[in-house]
Amino acid sequence: MQPDDIMNAVTLLTAGWLLLAMCTGGDSWCSEDETSSYQPEVTVIDSGVKGPTVLIVAGIHGNETAGIAAAQRIAGWQILRGRLVVIAEANRAAIAAQKRLIPGVDEQQADLNRNFHVDKSECHPVGDIAAGLWRAVNEQSPNWLIDLHESINFRRINPETVGNTIIVCPNKDTLPLVKKLLQEVNNTITDESKKFLMLEWPAKGSLTRAAAQILKANAMIIETTRREPFDTRVEQHCLLVRKLLSELGMLEMPQK
Repeated sequence: MQPDDIMNAVTLLTAGWLLLAMCTGGDSWCSEDETSSYQPEVTVIDSGVKGPTVLIVAGIHGNETAGIAAAQRIAGWQILRGRLVVIAEANRAAIAAQKRLIPGVDEQQADLNRNFHVDKSECHPVGDIAAGLWRAVNEQSPNWLIDLHESINFRRINPETVGNTIIVCPNKDTLPLVKKLLQEVNNTITDESKKFLMLEWPAKGSLTRAAAQILKANAMIIETTRREPFDTRVEQHCLLVRKLLSELGMLEMPQK
């Protein structure tokens, strides 16, 4: 072995030990995503006034376009206190393909919202997109995480679906607030079968559940229904986020 080869080997070995040390230093997110190349676009609105950090995520499923449009609109809002963070296109590959699932990956990894595996005090994201997204979320240290989604039918009409629901990780802070959100949005709906309702605990493997369990964020999913007009779904997402921010003292609701 030549001297240069020895130096290269030492450099690689040192880098490997450094990475191992970083990943065993207590960071909940570092087990899989240190090598992730995926970086979602993150918009941060910082009021400069002390307050909570609220993270809005959309586009985890690429064909749920109303949530993406709502998040893009929300990214332009001004707030009174705290920080408003928006990741409007969490899953760019699926959005570009206009598909629910990540294209070109194994079936077991195709649903991004099942790729955040929780094991005790750690989240083990599966795949490059999940790893990059989890890193971005972790870096923001959100107090609240709201994930915008859409379902194929209304929950009150078809119990096998979750349209027009708020799926919450229940605790003493989230449950009272969700009741206020439901009242706000349901005041705009006359058809009883289309009114929003609350469900508890998002699916295992979802970003929202991982954020609640590992980051201790107050977390929920807002599900609109694709049977409604696109503009209606966008407005419902925006209304619910606006109400949440208002309850946190970050935004004023418009006068009715």
